[in-house]
Amino acid sequence: MNFKEIKEMLMNYRWDSTDVMYLVLCIVLGCIFTTPFIGVPIGIIAYFYLFFDGDND
Repeated sequence: MNFKEIKEMLMNYRWDSTDVMYLVLCIVLGCIFTTPFIGVPIGIIAYFYLFFDGDND
């Protein structure tokens, strides 16, 4: 899966409040344990690994 497919999947995903809350939580935890410059991508990757459900249509 390339970057363009991931971007389109995220743009068409139906975000609810719990998804946003978990995404922000993962980013904050990633920034606590690393620098903010590295913590944001680490937090997003952690969210996808732990909480993302791609079958939300």
